Amino acid sequence: MVERNEDVCTGTSKANSAIVHAGFDAEPGSRKARFNVEGSRMMEALSRQLDFPYRRCGALVLCLDPADREKLQALYQRGLANGVEGLEIVEGEALHRMEPALSQQAVAALYAPTSAILCPFGLTIALAENAAANGTEFRFDTQVQHIHRQGDHFVVDTSRGPLESRAVVNAAGVWGDVLHNQLCADPLRITPRRGEYCLLDRKDGGLVSHTVFQLPGAMGKGVLVTPTVHGNLLLGPTATDQQDRDDTATTQTGLDHAIATAGRSVPNLPMRDVITSFAGLRAHLEGGSDDFYIRESSENFFEAIGIESPGLSSAPAIGVYVAGLVAEKLGLAEKPDFIAQRRDIVHVRELPLPEVGDHDVLVQNLYSSVCGTDVAVFFHGPNTGHKVTVGGEFGHETVSRAVKVGKDVTDFTVGERLYPYPRYAKGDTKRAGTIGGFSEYILIPDAGRNHSLYAVDDRISDRLACLIEPFTVGCRAARRGMIPCGQGQYTAGQNAVVFGSGTIGIAAAVAFKHFGMDRVMVCDRSDFRLKLVEKLGFAVCNPSAEDFGAKAAAYFGTAPSLSGSAANIDCWLDAAGAENILEDFLRLGKIESRFVSVAVNNKPRNIDLLHMTYAQQSIIGSGGYLPEDVRDVQEIMFCGRWELEQIITHEFPLSELEQAIRTAGDVDHAGNVVIRMPDAGQH
Repeated sequence: MVERNEDVCTGTSKANSAIVHAGFDAEPGSRKARFNVEGSRMMEALSRQLDFPYRRCGALVLCLDPADREKLQALYQRGLANGVEGLEIVEGEALHRMEPALSQQAVAALYAPTSAILCPFGLTIALAENAAANGTEFRFDTQVQHIHRQGDHFVVDTSRGPLESRAVVNAAGVWGDVLHNQLCADPLRITPRRGEYCLLDRKDGGLVSHTVFQLPGAMGKGVLVTPTVHGNLLLGPTATDQQDRDDTATTQTGLDHAIATAGRSVPNLPMRDVITSFAGLRAHLEGGSDDFYIRESSENFFEAIGIESPGLSSAPAIGVYVAGLVAEKLGLAEKPDFIAQRRDIVHVRELPLPEVGDHDVLVQNLYSSVCGTDVAVFFHGPNTGHKVTVGGEFGHETVSRAVKVGKDVTDFTVGERLYPYPRYAKGDTKRAGTIGGFSEYILIPDAGRNHSLYAVDDRISDRLACLIEPFTVGCRAARRGMIPCGQGQYTAGQNAVVFGSGTIGIAAAVAFKHFGMDRVMVCDRSDFRLKLVEKLGFAVCNPSAEDFGAKAAAYFGTAPSLSGSAANIDCWLDAAGAENILEDFLRLGKIESRFVSVAVNNKPRNIDLLHMTYAQQSIIGSGGYLPEDVRDVQEIMFCGRWELEQIITHEFPLSELEQAIRTAGDVDHAGNVVIRMPDAGQH
């Protein structure tokens, strides 16, 4: 793909109404009608497939003059002819119940429930990234200067040298006629049609809940008022023909017209809340049928030009159609390994604060940490960890402060620093991984001290306190690997090895020492993370580069096993999840040794019970944590024996959440990764 600008979505695609039109206004039988309706039907599924913001909000086309009822009825009949679903005409009071902010002059409206809004940037970038994933090569900052035929192929002369191709698709927007006229005998002329917009603040996004049009005119669908997928309010566009194909400046005249016209639909628009204005250019094809120009115009020269409104709505259908034309002509086969899904996209959105009930506490997050299961869900989907839903809360390792308490809450005070206990923070143990750590606020229902919320010791920093949750997991696993000998006491003089130097593995190693374990070694395949462990004073081993058995025997000494002499390790703790770790324990573990599994690995395992019986070995599961672990972890954090903050290698603002998760997944270059919340201050 050749693009004259520095990136996709820098021209017409970026500056439009961001509306997925239902398709009721195009001439029946036209390409506009066909592709609009088809594209609209495709868009919702495409938004799930490629992960871009989309919301079906419905549209209203207002009749502001009783004399125009016939026009409204004609628009309704045209929509039916085009196959638009769910159309109805809404009258009087029913209309104003749907949209209380409408002008009292609105006597009726055509209601189109299939109309939607989306993010044009999100759509275009999603399509481009998916194309790139499937092998499309992009040439940016490359202007096409001339196209000519050379034998059985085309030569495309560009500002960065010539390109050759069997076929060319012309989708050059307002420049489409220039390329067409270089190859085709029937000259075309495109007139750039400028549309000017005003974008209002998010606090005004709820003024209307539907996209509000007026009856369309000769220059298009007219000025609309609509919410956006990001919560703003948008009004526009104007329609002014011009000759300059690059001029997207706004004008006082144009903006005044947009505001005045929009005010006929929705009076008293809060124009003091305008945060920006912009203009875009539509490619209006002069003459002909006022329709899209989509065809094979010349041998192997395909075109999709003159694409003005509803071009955005029609884009998916146009893309499929043009690709089909090219494939049929060139005899192209379907790509057998086509990647249809685009994943790993995080959208940070602003939502209203939840209502605080009489027994609830609203907390503001200060810092949150990225968990390994968060990374797994991000890269591989919800079936690999937490059951995350689109638009639902995510993240669970956090430290917060109370900002609002219900009137019947006596256990907490505003300003108090707290640790939301994931098992009970949402009143549902199944939500332990999705309480809302990757958001600014969390509502804790039916809050209880030392139940859903725990006080955080003042001696612990915010950055370190957000690691309380993973440290409690590691602490619980270490506790399960100890041998009790009295109230809160454990047998001393034992040895342990921890596999995995992520946060939980490090926490387990530290807890082992805290509980009285004599010697502790940490193993991992990441030299980067092992260096962090060494700084805490632990022996380390990289089994992929060293002989674990020999190094462990040298460090721990030896002890008898069923197969002879083995390293004197009393407890093996798996915080990595590699399949060979359990196998190595059963094979190499000494007599009366034990294995603690805390890593998430849902694959079935084969165990030689006879060998295990004769070796008197134990396999112990450890999942989650208990209140006593919260107490012990805080003591570990403030005791000063270990400088634990040094395992935090990266810090990101919430706005860079996706980069934070990707970084946390890079075990060769990152330890623990934390998210700093906006306006949270620091303790």
